[in-house]
Amino acid sequence: MNVVQIIFSPTGGTRRAAEIIAAELGTAGAVVDLTEAGADFSSVTLNKDDVAIIAAPSFAGRVPALAASRLAQIRGGGAACVALCVYGNRAYEDTLLELSDAASRCGFRVAAGVAAVAEHSVVRSYAAGRPDEKDAETLKSFAREIAAKIRKYAECDECESCEECEDACTIDRDDFGNTVLTVLHVCGESYRTCYDRLADLIEPGEPKVKCVAE
Repeated sequence: MNVVQIIFSPTGGTRRAAEIIAAELGTAGAVVDLTEAGADFSSVTLNKDDVAIIAAPSFAGRVPALAASRLAQIRGGGAACVALCVYGNRAYEDTLLELSDAASRCGFRVAAGVAAVAEHSVVRSYAAGRPDEKDAETLKSFAREIAAKIRKYAECDECESCEECEDACTIDRDDFGNTVLTVLHVCGESYRTCYDRLADLIEPGEPKVKCVAE
């Protein structure tokens, strides 16, 4: 897997946690530094074969506004991603949820979320020296589980028109007649919506209704 790191790490703690996870996930790819002033983040585009780690610290329980605004310019292209929030051993509150939502809006498919402890960026005595060796082993273990999940998902990436998705879809097909566009993949407990691959299964000229079952 080509692993792209998208990181907002003003003091380095978030970067260290992201690098530990990235090393276990696959082949190191590009590193996008969201702290870089003047960078053209709108030129950053990923695709469904990539895996991204989107990492940001928790500032008072929230994603830093600058990190969120720069991340919003990136096009995820259906790439799987790991949302990683790093906090200084106090609390991360809504940070991980906000980061996951922001990634989804950019076109990433959030496969996992991780909250990791790192040395506090202001009061250095809090979580001093973390992530330490014990933290690293925990993050590596998480990364191996995430990698297995992403690989399993990729194995069911080709449609064979088995119609299993129609049986699993929670949307009542009768509500839309034969025009409903249902989820295309069934993999474990999750379902993924795919518009393009199912389009050719619908009669030309029929309206296309996109529905999501999670």
